[in-house]
Amino acid sequence: MLVFLAGAIDLIPEDEARNWRDIMKAELQVAGISSFDPAAAFRYIISGATRQDSKKLMNINYNAIQQCDAAIIVMSKNIPSIGTPMELLLCHQEGIRNVVVWNPNGTEIDKAHIPAYINGLADQVVGSFDEALEIVKRISMVFRREGEHGGNSEGKREY
Repeated sequence: MLVFLAGAIDLIPEDEARNWRDIMKAELQVAGISSFDPAAAFRYIISGATRQDSKKLMNINYNAIQQCDAAIIVMSKNIPSIGTPMELLLCHQEGIRNVVVWNPNGTEIDKAHIPAYINGLADQVVGSFDEALEIVKRISMVFRREGEHGGNSEGKREY
């Protein structure tokens, strides 16, 4: 199983963009789950990016999302991001199972304050990385048991 790690990259300090991804990659690997980190591709063209470079980046992300079986998407009202909402939309459109980590601080989330587009596009919204990891592990078990690959075209699934 391959998991896409979506979240702000260029509008926040690099250590903030990298820390959660590094931890999540290690945790997923321990669980026997592979991950794709789009930050690596983004850093490749970040400085002095041309319009063509931007198109390449969009294509890399789109192709990567299509190959993934699930996505962990980190979003917050306090973390600016342009690409992350687009990645959530792509996951939804492509039927890729996804879990949004909203305001990732480990506290209970107030579902009334989650933007409507997130509630409409996310399969699940949680408040911590640990919750997201457990959901992805359950998805992985379903994949292993059923030999299933991607897709949530039948509607949102709870894991």
